[in-house]
Amino acid sequence: MIHDRDGLHRLVARIAPGPGPGMTPAALELLEDIVSGHAPAPRRPRVARAVAGAARSIARSPRLVPVIVSLTAVLLAVGWLVPGAAGLGPAPAAAALDIRREGDHYVVMVRDLFAAPASYQRELRQRGLDVDVRLVPIAAASVGHALYFDGTRDFSAIRPIEAPGECVRMALCPIGFRIPVGFRGHATVLIGRAARPGERYGVLEAIDMEGQPFHCVDYVNKTVAEVLPLLRERGLRAEFTSPATKGPRPSAPADWYVYEGVMVADGQALMLVNPTPNPQPRPRDAFCTERP
Repeated sequence: MIHDRDGLHRLVARIAPGPGPGMTPAALELLEDIVSGHAPAPRRPRVARAVAGAARSIARSPRLVPVIVSLTAVLLAVGWLVPGAAGLGPAPAAAALDIRREGDHYVVMVRDLFAAPASYQRELRQRGLDVDVRLVPIAAASVGHALYFDGTRDFSAIRPIEAPGECVRMALCPIGFRIPVGFRGHATVLIGRAARPGERYGVLEAIDMEGQPFHCVDYVNKTVAEVLPLLRERGLRAEFTSPATKGPRPSAPADWYVYEGVMVADGQALMLVNPTPNPQPRPRDAFCTERP
């Protein structure tokens, strides 16, 4: 579980060792306000406290301003949405997990992304592991991605299993995880599953990351009037938020500037805007290597 800022720094260092592009302090503070003001009552307090606490630490720590947008969005969004994002299907008759022992580790692969969470916990605890596996809705391009909170100082107990072939995602492309046979702490594993029609994502990614609609689109610090046609061309609906509104709105002044954007559901984006241009925008090539 993550309860201290240093612990979060270690998690960030493991997932995003390079500094990468970041969000401004104002953006981080705003997203923290959204998390704090719109979080539903959690059904799993232990999981929600861990992730929401990590999100607030990110927003308050100037040392984490350079952290990549995708990681920031993951932590913030899971704290905001994960209580309602558990697997919705009934417990299947077959095993929900494929758990095999390899030496002094268990190799855990998710076989059923829509199983009831209790199915995962039951199968892991049969092997003496206190691990909460939570399924969160996510964009199709990111299905299977995972984030771990394992309670160790360096977050080294649980390791992702990468998908075969080339992986361009900044947080790797895990399709399962390895955990020591003798692990005796508590761990939380959040894994992305395909969002159902109309379902909001539990893990948000920048609108211009690879696989997202604005990949390689130059939109940062353009006005709302300039960005709206780009959204429409890609079939996207948009909500807007700002330090002034501190919550999503259906529209924004045409002459305001767009700072960031994240995908919140299939075909739906949340754009961060402000009356003045962003004085510290992330680099134009933050997620795009194709620009000259």
